[in-house]
Amino acid sequence: MLNARAVKVINGPELLSKYVGESESNMRKIFAEAVAEQDKLGAESALHVVIFDEMDAICKERGSVSGSAGVMDSLVNQLLTVLDGVHQLNNILIVGMTNRKDLIDPALLRPSRLGVHIEIGLPDEEGRKEIFDIYLKGLRAKSKLSPDVLMGELVAKSENFTGAEIEGVVQSAITQAMSRNVHLTKTDSRAALDQLVVTMDDLRGAFLHLQPAFGSAESLCSRLIQHSIIHWNPQVDEIIKSGVMAASACVAQDTRGYTHWLILAGIPGAGTTALASQIALSAGFKFTRVITSSRMAGNSEGWKCNYINKTFEDARRCALSCIIIDQVESIIEYISNGLRFSNPILQMIMSKATEIPEKVSVVGEL
Repeated sequence: MLNARAVKVINGPELLSKYVGESESNMRKIFAEAVAEQDKLGAESALHVVIFDEMDAICKERGSVSGSAGVMDSLVNQLLTVLDGVHQLNNILIVGMTNRKDLIDPALLRPSRLGVHIEIGLPDEEGRKEIFDIYLKGLRAKSKLSPDVLMGELVAKSENFTGAEIEGVVQSAITQAMSRNVHLTKTDSRAALDQLVVTMDDLRGAFLHLQPAFGSAESLCSRLIQHSIIHWNPQVDEIIKSGVMAASACVAQDTRGYTHWLILAGIPGAGTTALASQIALSAGFKFTRVITSSRMAGNSEGWKCNYINKTFEDARRCALSCIIIDQVESIIEYISNGLRFSNPILQMIMSKATEIPEKVSVVGEL
């Protein structure tokens, strides 16, 4: 389509070598053909397309990696020279792919370098239908797909699924169908394979065994409600109702695009954790995450900040998300004696509170 030379697809980690200078040499070899052609033909040179997969492995922010003898910094510098140096190449198109854009050196992401950023979000209903069609096409062509398969139900069940997870659902369904028809102790396994048919029950069973990365943490929320909610007072119902109404503001037209906060405060053992979990379950969030002090115990401040940041970034990818921050005072390491706390963790939470993501609701519990 671009009338370019053969595309080069580079797996980032494969460039790294244990020998001194070998990693930098591997980077130079990638662009050697483009350099030679530009020197020879100038503006008449053909386009060279280079695709870096897992780009974060070789383009980490300079100064962030210790003990690497400056290899990572050198790789970034070489790439910057190619993109925007004195002798920059004008006959190349570089495409980088990563799941951790935050790890890439900011200098690479500036305009005139890797200036076009395209985020591949979670597929919508139409996208999920097309993905199912792709992975079921082979089964349908070979008459291995049962007529009872309901595409509408598959699309509804796969909300917040990535393309890879949808592929996993189909593969799991095929495995279940094979285990039902193929007996390894018998010699007529080929005949059994010919009779293999993937049914809707196989696909439903596959959903039971696959938890999407961006799915709801219903099991965790259910565990936090250890003995169910006891409606001993009308105020309990009022709190849950108010919480659900506050959470529903995430999808209201006039408040869409803002982070909504709900604070539940009470003495230890009052049940604020259970109430927060009940609100999240009742509101029907498709993506729910719980940040707990026990999950973060024993880790460094930097790890905790990265964990909080990643949780909010994951929530931002989904259409409607809920984050429960359980025992905020423990997470920020607050000590009333002397008013001591972890400022980096507090600043991370506060910065996320002032961001404008897409439809995120946060329940803080004290």
